[in-house]
Amino acid sequence: MRRWIAALLLCACGAAGEAADEGLREGREGRFWGALSATAPRPGAVTLTLRLTDAEEQPVEDAAVTAEPWMPAHGHGSPEPTTVTEIGGGEYQVDAVLPMPGHWEIRVEARVGDAVDAFTFPLVVE
Repeated sequence: MRRWIAALLLCACGAAGEAADEGLREGREGRFWGALSATAPRPGAVTLTLRLTDAEEQPVEDAAVTAEPWMPAHGHGSPEPTTVTEIGGGEYQVDAVLPMPGHWEIRVEARVGDAVDAFTFPLVVE
């Protein structure tokens, strides 16, 4: 089931105006799975959607989530703070400022009780 969902998400990528999704991936600690999507990100304020599930594909709710944009080629992050708001059903809205085009990473940490996991999602801003 998880592979089918990941394939479906990856097929949704591409054309302008469609959601760009890096696909469902396992966190570094193997506690959570996550997917990050954005609609045609451009320089400036960007809204991303983070989806978190556990190993049984159940939504991860009430997580403490942080997100840090990072531009590896330039060695800097965003000049503005990033906010994460829980939407519900395991989805979280990430509001960030990505001031320039190029390759960014969105570094995410999710914590529920003692369970902590981290993700690095690539994101291209055009």
